Amino acid sequence: MSGDDSDEQHKLIFANAGAALYHAQVLEEAVTSFILIISVSKKRVPSKAAFDALDQVLRAKTLGGLLKEARKHLKITAAAEKQIDTALDRRNELVHHFFKNHAEAFFSEAGRNRMIAKLEGYQSSFCTAADTVGSIGKKILAKFGVTDEMLAQKVEEMKKNA
Repeated sequence: MSGDDSDEQHKLIFANAGAALYHAQVLEEAVTSFILIISVSKKRVPSKAAFDALDQVLRAKTLGGLLKEARKHLKITAAAEKQIDTALDRRNELVHHFFKNHAEAFFSEAGRNRMIAKLEGYQSSFCTAADTVGSIGKKILAKFGVTDEMLAQKVEEMKKNA
């Protein structure tokens, strides 16, 4: 493999690592939103100030801490629980150990390809877990009359303001 090809593989590794981290943050936001939705639905936040204070507390937590809090309110299937646990393990491995654990893989094309495949798998895992948490949150929102159309409209507003 030429130097140019290995440079492209290195770029793919870092691009996939960045994408995986992005999707891990999407999962964190889904869990944070879920906790906020539950707290509002159970009238645990009596004011906007209380909501904002809870939001600040949650934003200081790690994904593991958020999941621990969410599990107090979350009743899900064993399969969904496994998805979420797998995503947490992968997130922690990615953030704390991935590049150290794969340092030797950088030296070969096959190793770099394994790293890329693993990072792509992490992205998928984070997306699946976020979708699981998000779908539970949507069911709760639906009980309060919030529809998919209302959520889509909000997304469109955000896009216009971007």
